[in-house]
Amino acid sequence: HPDFDFIIEKIIEEIPNSLLFIFEGHMKYEIDQLKERWRRNRHLILHKTIIHQRVSFEKYISIIKCFDIILDPFYSGMGVTAYQAMALGIPIVSMPTDLMQSRVVNALYKQMEIKNPPLVNTPDEYISMCKELASNSYYNNDIAKQIRYKAKKKLFNDKDIFKQYNQFFQQALHAARKDDMLPSTWNPN
Repeated sequence: HPDFDFIIEKIIEEIPNSLLFIFEGHMKYEIDQLKERWRRNRHLILHKTIIHQRVSFEKYISIIKCFDIILDPFYSGMGVTAYQAMALGIPIVSMPTDLMQSRVVNALYKQMEIKNPPLVNTPDEYISMCKELASNSYYNNDIAKQIRYKAKKKLFNDKDIFKQYNQFFQQALHAARKDDMLPSTWNPN
């Protein structure tokens, strides 16, 4: 999203040895549009970005294993990539908004009970958090270690989540039969 370009540019400016790495999407025109937008407005991003062709899943995993930080875009958020990063112990910087798709990483950190996760509230905090993770190896390693350890137990092998989903669907169905909705404060017992 164009609003995210400013953030990327500031991160690249303030972390001199940083590079932005992105994979081509299914539609080549999307990358062409992105490069054209950066040519017009954000030359630094264009010069500090590696755009990699699509690869097999195994090759993709071997590439992202090398990343120090993954950025969660504001509006589109992350899906499967967030789970892949968590499985590899890669910190994801995220700024949850009111949009559901921007809250996936927040939910994963919460489910894993990560202490001091790299979650922020403002674009300036987003930039600062990236700088912190890039310059403070103790913090980065601590987050990565927590993720690797807790993802196995609390994210990928969590037995309680299935009970909570079942409870949600049962109660939502019960409310729907009464032509009602679950309250916005609903939580599993």
